[in-house]
Amino acid sequence: MRDPDGPPVTAPDIQDREGERRAPPSAQPTLLADLLETRPTSSALRFALVGLASTAASAGLALVFRVPATGVFTVFLSAAALVGPLDHLLVDNRDAIWVHRRSAWAANRRTALCVLALFLGMTTAYVALAALLGRERILTDYHLSLDVARLSGGDVLSARFGDAVALFTHNLRVLGAVFALAFVFRTYGALLVLGWNAAVWGIVLTLLVTGAMQHTGQSPTLFVAGATLALLPHLLLEAASYVITALSAIFVSKGLVLYGLADPRLLRVARASGVLLIVALGALGLAAIVEQGFAPWLLGRLR
Repeated sequence: MRDPDGPPVTAPDIQDREGERRAPPSAQPTLLADLLETRPTSSALRFALVGLASTAASAGLALVFRVPATGVFTVFLSAAALVGPLDHLLVDNRDAIWVHRRSAWAANRRTALCVLALFLGMTTAYVALAALLGRERILTDYHLSLDVARLSGGDVLSARFGDAVALFTHNLRVLGAVFALAFVFRTYGALLVLGWNAAVWGIVLTLLVTGAMQHTGQSPTLFVAGATLALLPHLLLEAASYVITALSAIFVSKGLVLYGLADPRLLRVARASGVLLIVALGALGLAAIVEQGFAPWLLGRLR
């Protein structure tokens, strides 16, 4: 019996929700996915904890068994564990728009915030990993991430930030890779590229910040807080841009399969995905401006 104060319930809605609720735990692809299973009421904080836990567990297994190319192994393993939770989030997004007739803007915003929180949780795990293992161990086990970032000694105080146009152009290429992987491989592709960026950002920035602590006259606590404040704004904007782009690609990829070219629902999906891409490009441009101006300005005052 429907709650008169609740949202309208249709037959497809009942079938979908009952199917999800009655699905046995073994329906998840991995044990970690079972343990990290989320609900439609899950908050951004829960997704942050899920990202942190999955990455920490994957890195722990890689370290225990001394797997070669530890960083790559951890990214692939944690991405596999997170497919289930992210798929559940996308199902919730779909039902909010198509079944409960809620605002697509509000539903997509909530989904993007949860995925961004997931990414931040993954990044936090890599920051903790880099701090615990130390520079020498990280340089050995995560050398691929460091090679991609072109880290050769140096620290955050000596880092050079390019001009906004060059930064935007570089990040635009990354954005294209995010869209392509998420379009073809959907949730798994999105999680791979987000996990890889989380590894690069978390490990590289931790090494850069800790390496600079011996060259500053500030207290360690003040320096870490200041460096975090300098780097976090543009990194959050970039991460939000990648997350929104991944969601846009997944929506289009699924829409092309579910609906015919003449189906008006496909046009609605394409329009919503286009709006998401515009928002993503705006966030990416703003990130380049902030990275060119604010980050070096604040870091210069920490010397």
